[in-house]
Amino acid sequence: MALRGIIALVDEQPDTFAALVERIGTWDDDPGRTPYPRPRYQFAVTEALRIVNDAFTAIEEVGPLPNEAVVDGARPLIERFAPAEYHDAALEKLAALPPGSEPMGLSGGEEAGAVDSVIAATAAAWMIGGAGGAWRCSSPCG
Repeated sequence: MALRGIIALVDEQPDTFAALVERIGTWDDDPGRTPYPRPRYQFAVTEALRIVNDAFTAIEEVGPLPNEAVVDGARPLIERFAPAEYHDAALEKLAALPPGSEPMGLSGGEEAGAVDSVIAATAAAWMIGGAGGAWRCSSPCG
């Protein structure tokens, strides 16, 4: 569901994204359902951050990508697509992320929740969408 949420952002489907954020939070409550391998949102955040980390690795082969660029890229996605109940908290937490190249701390740690999932998914969607042009190859790709 975490990866489908990222696809919903890329496809500009806010209703689908909101439904997936909520569903991740209720999945373990279904009778007979096999729970996620980690606490509710922690697994979703980890899945989104795999994409973010892979994108950072690829982009930084061309040049550095400061945290501010990721924040600036994720912000409009949060503004447009975050479920209303997480919108303000996600923007506030995003604004508090460290500048430069320090670890961003997007995981939310042991207490990862819906807000962390929204931030990680929007960062991933922005990065796989080209990262504001940082994703271009300096030589022929392919």
